[in-house]
Amino acid sequence: MALTQMSDSQFSQLENQIEILNAHLDQNNLDAFNASFIEFDQEVRSLFGNINNLSPENIKRCEDIFSKFGALLQRAEGQKKNLAKQIGVHLSNQKKLNVYKSIK
Repeated sequence: MALTQMSDSQFSQLENQIEILNAHLDQNNLDAFNASFIEFDQEVRSLFGNINNLSPENIKRCEDIFSKFGALLQRAEGQKKNLAKQIGVHLSNQKKLNVYKSIK
């Protein structure tokens, strides 16, 4: 049976999960971020797979959550690029160090 509305607790749960994801990014804990992201994805699919014809109020809250989620994804992508850059610099430095050691 399809639902027509989402409860405040369902919206709060989604918002809380986004806050948890942001906290993982703040701590640079990408493993926890990935695990929480999978949980969030499953929760969203479960909730929205059973809902039809949302009210205007529910649509507004969904738009707000979508906006927060979009900002979260942009942050995650930025951190991913930064991490890749840091790894590249580290590997480059390691190669230079190995060359220096082999010359000695």
